[in-house]
Amino acid sequence: MHPRDRVARWLADALDAGAFPTASAAAGGPEHDLFRVEIPDPVGGRRVYDLASLTKVIGTTMAFLRLIDRGEIGLDDTVSKYVPAPADKARITVLDLLRHTGGFEAHFLMDDATVPGGSAREHVLDAILHRPLAYAPGRDVIYSCIGFIVLGFILEIVAGAPLDQVVRELVLRPLGMEHTGYDPTRWVASPDAIIATERDPATGVALCGVVHDENARFLGGVAGNAGLFSCLDDCVTFGRLLLNRCAGFLSPELFDAMVRSWTPGLPDSRGLGLSLPGGSRPWPGGRIGDDAFGHTGFTGTSIFVSPSTDLFFVLLTNRVNYGRDLAAMPDYRARYHETVLQTVRPERVAR
Repeated sequence: MHPRDRVARWLADALDAGAFPTASAAAGGPEHDLFRVEIPDPVGGRRVYDLASLTKVIGTTMAFLRLIDRGEIGLDDTVSKYVPAPADKARITVLDLLRHTGGFEAHFLMDDATVPGGSAREHVLDAILHRPLAYAPGRDVIYSCIGFIVLGFILEIVAGAPLDQVVRELVLRPLGMEHTGYDPTRWVASPDAIIATERDPATGVALCGVVHDENARFLGGVAGNAGLFSCLDDCVTFGRLLLNRCAGFLSPELFDAMVRSWTPGLPDSRGLGLSLPGGSRPWPGGRIGDDAFGHTGFTGTSIFVSPSTDLFFVLLTNRVNYGRDLAAMPDYRARYHETVLQTVRPERVAR
């Protein structure tokens, strides 16, 4: 069976099972696609999804790596080099934040109570930097949206421009990702092309073109942890870039640094902004290779790369449209990867 047909069947079954209502998927090698498939059939052109935490990789991490390659910032630079920070946070580094070992809590809900003064950068930074750390920096790996929000602010300071402009100029424009950006209502021609996410509990209306992540929404839709929207074609461009070692985009040395584990002996294996297999906690990529790497987004998105199989995998869904309960298919990303490999690399999924 052709990979496209097998994946289309699996996606249709997942929709029937209530895993998600809409999906776009692709996989391929360094130069050619294995397939691109969308379920149900698209109406009205290109589908645009809320990428959620894929923003951390496509936007924040890649922009930082470009600046590191240029010598404008270093992995060992501390938070206090760029913003006034209390003593317990002054020595947290860019590396700590990129590998999620900075000590910041995973999440807190930003609102007028937790961020007095509103969503301006100085008020948000002040609120974050005066909250207690969750653990001593470097002693654990706690996946932290808060740490990446701080990274987003540092990016703005170093580049001297708003975050959306920094990401566009350093990442999206050089890669030709013309259908990726923050606040899609500004650049998507047809509102029907934007895939709805979760229903707003206050109104009962599904969020559509409005970022799902509450803290990114508090920050005006542009944040270091979330806010990017994109389509299948552009995510394929990004997945293929990673599979081709970011040739012509990052230096070989920096790419190698990005995909190595910076958290040996800790529960999660983390590269620079990337999730890697090998930690003691569950890894969402499944059995696609010990050298694999990638990232997920809470709304139901993911991009993974497997150098050993010479494949990238893209899966875009709006699984939160049914709510945040993952009971229908909690491991759907790993199942998707296995479905692809059963067609093209069956020996990799033999039990």
